[in-house]
Parts: sequence; structure tokens; C-alpha cells
Amino acid sequence: LTYEIAGSLREKKTLVIWLFDASLSLNARRNAIADRFANIYKQLGQVEVGGNGALKTAIASFGERTTIMTPKPLVDVKKIVAAIRNIEPDESGKEFVFSAVAEVANKWKPYRTKQKHNVMIIIVTDERGDDYAGKEAMIHKLDKYGMRVY
Repeated sequence: LTYEIAGSLREKKTLVIWLFDASLSLNARRNAIADRFANIYKQLGQVEVGGNGALKTAIASFGERTTIMTPKPLVDVKKIVAAIRNIEPDESGKEFVFSAVAEVANKWKPYRTKQKHNVMIIIVTDERGDDYAGKEAMIHKLDKYGMRVY
């Protein structure tokens, strides 16, 4: 992922939206990723991309509903890690991943359409989602906006 983010930053300013599955089964993985965030951003600094606010990060989670953890994108790694660690586990057993992708894409669409940033959505989950039927509509929307999903 560091390589993908660096490649995007070489093109233009980039907003990375991390979309975390809030289910209990992903709790350990979320914490492991939070532990690695400082290293990812340090590596980006070593390849001299992402400086001067070129890299912004947003955090959201999903389960039965989508929760925006960072109303505005962040550049401070400590605040990003804190947002990940503050994700409340969702005990509903529902994983509406495609609804969540659509919601974050709509929320941060101006970064792509008006500010001309690259926008990357990174989904962290262990399920295909309970709203799998919405996959095609979501793909069409993201294609229209030029947003990449990982």
C-alpha cells in the first residue's frame, strides 16, 4: 500500500480514505494496522512524497451503519492512529461495505471533483458484505468519479 500511495502522490495531491470493518472479528487487525501507520507514513517521507499536506487521510468504519471517524481529513499521524483505535466495535453482525463505500465517496467527492486530488479508498474487511447486490452501482459511481478502491 505504501507503494500505491507513493505512486498516487507522485501524480498529484492524494486523499486516502481508510474504511474499516467494525465487526468484532476485525478488532485485532484494526489494531495491527494502527500500529503500522507511523511506519507507512515514515516510509512515504523517506521517498519524499506526501509532504506539505499533499497526503491527507480520512478514517471511517462500517457495520450496520457507516461512522465517519474524521469529519475532515487529517495529516497528523497520531490523530489518524487515535481515530482508528477509537472505532467502536459493531455487534450487529451486519457488514454493509458497499453502502459505506458509497457514503464515503459522496462525502469526500469534492476532493476529487473540485480540488482534483487523487482519491483512494482502502477497505479493510474479512467479508464480502451483506449488501453485495449494491456492488455494481458502487463500481459505476466510483468509475464516474475516478476513485480507486483497494
